[in-house]
Amino acid sequence: MAKSIFERLSGEYEQQEDYLIPRLTVPAEEEHSIGIWGQQHLDYLKQCHKFLKDFTIRIAADAIRCSLSLWTSRKSHFGKDIFFRQVKLNIFLSFFLIRCHA
Repeated sequence: MAKSIFERLSGEYEQQEDYLIPRLTVPAEEEHSIGIWGQQHLDYLKQCHKFLKDFTIRIAADAIRCSLSLWTSRKSHFGKDIFFRQVKLNIFLSFFLIRCHA
């Protein structure tokens, strides 16, 4: 009998009664750092939206299996992008206004 893809990738099975169940392992979760924007968002949730923060943590831990640090690191990355876009826009507008009024 030909080997399955799982067996060709060094997968192992364990027999339970009449069934062969694949032994699956989940990789360890990576550690994500929380930047300044993610930390500020977390502080905002703690101060202004306690229910939302608790609900988000519960959903992240139970349903999605996503850690709070991953969620806030994504928020931090998003906040950093918005900040730098705003800085670029301000620089562009200041040059534009200088040229128009010169």
